This record gives sequence, C-alpha cells and structure tokens, in this order.
Amino acid sequence: MPWAGERDEARRVRAALGGEPGPVLDLILYNAALRLWASGRGELRDAVRRARETVESGAALRFLGSLTA
Repeated sequence: MPWAGERDEARRVRAALGGEPGPVLDLILYNAALRLWASGRGELRDAVRRARETVESGAALRFLGSLTA
C-alpha cells in the first residue's frame, strides 16, 4: 500500500480496528499477537485469537478513541 498521508493512514487504522478486513487489520493483529507472545502471555496462536477478539469486541477501537479524545 502506498503512503497516502497521515489522515488516510489514520482512517485505515480506524477502519481496521472497526473490523474492516484487509492487510492493515492483518498487520495490526499479527503485531499485537507477536507482542503478546514475546511478553510471555501465551502461545502465538492464542495471542492471534486474543488480538482478533479484542478488535471484534470493539475494545481496540474504543481504546484508540480514548487516546484521541
């Protein structure tokens, strides 16, 4: 994906955290899962599941909203 500027990237991240499938969501899920795994919080497969559940529940988007409010 070509760089399109901060506003477009922010829109892509919000859309992904809102559950929009695609490469941005995939990157977010795998990044979160690797961080969970590296911190010793379970197996990688479980960490991917936890990251996906966090996005699907809306918790990730709510957290982002709390940071940008």
